[in-house]
Amino acid sequence: MNNFFTAPLGRVRPALHMLRRFDIAILLTIAAFIIAYLWLSPIRVHDLTLEDSHFPAKGEFATPNSYRPDGDGDKERTLLHRAQFEYNALSQNIIHIRTLDCEKHVLLNGQNLLPKNISGNLCDDYNGAYFDISETAVKGTNKLEIKTQHIRSHHIVYFGFDVSSANLKSPAYLALVCLLATIFFYCVFTRLIRSSLPVYALAIILVALLLRIWVVSNTSALERSHDVYGHIEYMDILIDTKSLPEKQKCWSCYHPPYYFASMATVKVVLKKIGVSEFNLYQIMMLCSVATYSVCIYFAFLTIRRFFDRPSLQIFSMGLFAFLPSSVMHSVAINNDHWMFTLFSVSFYYFIVWWQTKATRAYYTSLLFASLSIMVKSSGIVMFALLGFFALGYAISQHRNFLVMVKRYSPAAALMFAALLFNPIADKIARPGDSGGLGSIIGNFEKLSGGLTISNEAQNYLHFDPVEFINHPFVHPIDDASGRQYYWTALFKTALYGEFRDFHAHDEGSKLRNAIAPISSIAFLLLLAFIIVHALLIRRENMARHAPLYTLIAICLAASILMRALLPSFPINDFRYIWSIMIAPCVLAPLAVDNCAQRNLPMLSYIGYGAMSASILVSFIFCLSMQ
Repeated sequence: MNNFFTAPLGRVRPALHMLRRFDIAILLTIAAFIIAYLWLSPIRVHDLTLEDSHFPAKGEFATPNSYRPDGDGDKERTLLHRAQFEYNALSQNIIHIRTLDCEKHVLLNGQNLLPKNISGNLCDDYNGAYFDISETAVKGTNKLEIKTQHIRSHHIVYFGFDVSSANLKSPAYLALVCLLATIFFYCVFTRLIRSSLPVYALAIILVALLLRIWVVSNTSALERSHDVYGHIEYMDILIDTKSLPEKQKCWSCYHPPYYFASMATVKVVLKKIGVSEFNLYQIMMLCSVATYSVCIYFAFLTIRRFFDRPSLQIFSMGLFAFLPSSVMHSVAINNDHWMFTLFSVSFYYFIVWWQTKATRAYYTSLLFASLSIMVKSSGIVMFALLGFFALGYAISQHRNFLVMVKRYSPAAALMFAALLFNPIADKIARPGDSGGLGSIIGNFEKLSGGLTISNEAQNYLHFDPVEFINHPFVHPIDDASGRQYYWTALFKTALYGEFRDFHAHDEGSKLRNAIAPISSIAFLLLLAFIIVHALLIRRENMARHAPLYTLIAICLAASILMRALLPSFPINDFRYIWSIMIAPCVLAPLAVDNCAQRNLPMLSYIGYGAMSASILVSFIFCLSMQ
């Protein structure tokens, strides 16, 4: 019997060695074919024209894809859109259409296309609608005609007319994008980086990456995110003026320009090669996902430095990678994910320094902390951590105190230079008044009065766990969601961010409402484990885990101070607390394992069950975001 298996294996093994030898060449060839298909399969829309009833004398005029009409809508307004596109054997069979107003008719080659609607509706100007054109389109040039009429109340206009292929909404296209991402992931982490992470850690990162691509395929740029149009407006100003705007020019113009200038360049390139507006922002969201995968990678490197057992590493990595707020951070078009990524890199090297006392690691951490502050001032908490521990270490080495001061005093100068960099650059390059605290919360004065919250002692002391479980999602202007209470808002946004379906006041689908309380219960159980672990931690473990608890303490102190000074809900939302999350994701498995070591098996079973439930429910929750 053994010979029966040995002979075939002997013949297969050389082929496997040969495959391994040329795997990159084979995979890159496959990737080239995938890229070619991804480029050729979308329909090419051209000759877009429009008749706008607001401009009757203008008649039919050419318009780019996409068209955003002047004004915020009018019940009497009608728009007649026309477009042409080429269709061939490679073309996708699903077309995506987004209009400002609700449809009166949709004709493709003179045939009614409305019965071919497969998802969405044209009244949804965020997501639009998808139509199957396999039976209606013809080879060659196709003519599309859409008449719309504004029948809704006054609303803010973000995007207008847009026609393109479904792309990520198409199962085949999405599958090929995921396969392409997997190929590049393999090439980067087995050849370029040669990562020290074990296979199971890389597998978790890959699954997390593919999950985020899935979410992008079901999410428009404005959906389940925050201030997106403000960031896009900043990019558009940079594109139009080729210079920095005044801080008050737009909602997000007070931010440093590095992220926005980079994405504006990407936007210009994508437009020049004919990518439509809707798909352009999907590509930018995929860029965010790619950046955030670096954040996850360094978070996993940090996690490995606290655990020897793979099982605990897997729990910690799963908690960090699949938390819904983490997923929503990673697909957003804003500068937060740049800050989070640089912060994660900085924190990893800080942990390396604390465990090894290698000065090079400290200054590497300081470099990435400085970059994170330049991107967004929220990263300043890393400076507090670096300064506090460097001072404490120097004092503990009192016999060599002067040597320690000489070693770490340049860090103070580097921190000071990093803090001054943006104000000085603004003074030189940005028009208008660049002074004040605008770099911290530059648009605070523009916040709606409805976002203001009370600033009494009860707002910081009250926490109702039953209400926290029964109403898992928080809304920035709805008191019933718990936004008035600091700890309630903090924990809810740590779990789900500023989540709400389609920017409405409802709390999402029936599935999400059914499973979200499970996640909330698991969160509270793990929080209890972490608190008890902190109270009962052994003296010999305190120094090892001190950076995690100190990170939580500093971030919470900064968050409470900011909310007390500027009592508004956005000052306490997930953008300002996500930098905390690596610490509890490490501490929760440590606390649960500590119960097992203290011979408390029932408590450890509860802890392992809570972690498993949290990861599983988070994964299902993210899959349901469509």
